[in-house]
Amino acid sequence: MHSRIFQISTKPIDPADFCTENYDPGYDEYYGVLVQPIDYIVCLSDEGREENIQWLKDYYKDVFKIDGDKVTVINKESYFEKRYQDFMKELEKLKDITLDQFSTCELNKTFRNLKNDYEDELGIWVDSMQTGMDTLDEFMRHVENGFVFYIGAVMDYHY
Repeated sequence: MHSRIFQISTKPIDPADFCTENYDPGYDEYYGVLVQPIDYIVCLSDEGREENIQWLKDYYKDVFKIDGDKVTVINKESYFEKRYQDFMKELEKLKDITLDQFSTCELNKTFRNLKNDYEDELGIWVDSMQTGMDTLDEFMRHVENGFVFYIGAVMDYHY
């Protein structure tokens, strides 16, 4: 399966700093291991980059205002709203579980759903020139409406 990584920075990124070959995310400063679940990363062409920025603009039109490479967070709550609702529905299912249910595999799907609703590790990632690799979910938890960042390279990753 494939998804995307957006190189981002709080300042405009010089195209000379975009990746042009296969990309190695290196080691995560916090965990000290290669970023999971990524197998490999391929840098996209200028055309692929533009297509993916347009997709981001269209898909998250209620979350981001995108003007060229400049991205402004306009509605952080909109980004999380549906998954928060899904998360709360899954939590409701756990309200009356028994010890017997807890002691079996019966709840595995519910817990997987909760984890994915909170942080989609198979979705979009960002590689911030300031903070390193994060899921888009984790990145969005650390910004507020009005926050501005810039997109550099766009990469395809396989998991």
